[in-house]
Amino acid sequence: MNINNLKLIIILFNFLFSYSIFSQDRSLSSLKIGTTIPDIPMYTLEDERFTLYEGLEKIGSDKILLLNFTSAYCKPCKIEIPELLKIKEKNDKIELWFIFVGDEAEVINSKVKEFNMPREIKILKDPLQTSLKRLNNSAVPLSFLVTVEKKIATYSVGYTPEKFREFHNQISRIVK
Repeated sequence: MNINNLKLIIILFNFLFSYSIFSQDRSLSSLKIGTTIPDIPMYTLEDERFTLYEGLEKIGSDKILLLNFTSAYCKPCKIEIPELLKIKEKNDKIELWFIFVGDEAEVINSKVKEFNMPREIKILKDPLQTSLKRLNNSAVPLSFLVTVEKKIATYSVGYTPEKFREFHNQISRIVK
């Protein structure tokens, strides 16, 4: 093995190690339960731009928003999406939005069909990943329960069955 190959291996190892650290529970230090979620730009699949705050204004005062940042290529997201759909199905007070981060409309449409997402679910995209930057986060799945007053009621970063059970329990305690 020559020195150039060794350098390449070291660079790749450092990149993968760094990526694995930052794809875990990345700091959401400024976002705590009870704080205001930042206004986030997003797009419909028809490329109409609007913001989270504009969308929250259209939700009824008796509703709460379950906001999920996901990706078509994220394996844990593929497990979490059907679970979130079940939560929505059982609770009329929840408005569910999926924001596909870094995905194009064609890929997103295939996921909508794959998961048989009902029409009342808002499907959005963030092709430039602006939302995650505004949230100081780089990992998906990422979910927030947000009040119409723009306050974070609870949130969950990443996915494990245990973590999701706890998130579901928190939602059940908040949304009755």
